[in-house]
Amino acid sequence: MTARSRPPTDEQRTRVFDKHARGKPVTQRGVPSGPEVGTPTEIAPPPELARERSEPIRVISMKTPAELAAERQRAEVKQHHVKLRALSELAPSATPPMGYLAPPRDPRQVARRRVRDAIVWGSAVLAVAALVGVALWLLAT
Repeated sequence: MTARSRPPTDEQRTRVFDKHARGKPVTQRGVPSGPEVGTPTEIAPPPELARERSEPIRVISMKTPAELAAERQRAEVKQHHVKLRALSELAPSATPPMGYLAPPRDPRQVARRRVRDAIVWGSAVLAVAALVGVALWLLAT
């Protein structure tokens, strides 16, 4: 037999959890209960436990006016002021700002760039030639 098919051992049914109970709830003596009383929304403490509200806390400074003034000066010195500046002030360029226009052509920069490009391409050609030479020597032997 499974646990669900066993008959209940308690023959007395309760009114609170009984799904099939109908009608008004019955009191202990069998008299129907009276009108429903609403639940209070605010609970007041008993008079012996009620306390009077205390006054707000007062803070008293024991410093002299000179100490207060010195503290204010220190606080004012620590404040930083933001100043927006253009990048041209930090790293001035040789040419004046021209907006979207290109800067003028510098012949010395062009010459340096051509020499640098020639050195890079020459070293790349020599590296490829060396690899091809080593590969042919290994195949020949």
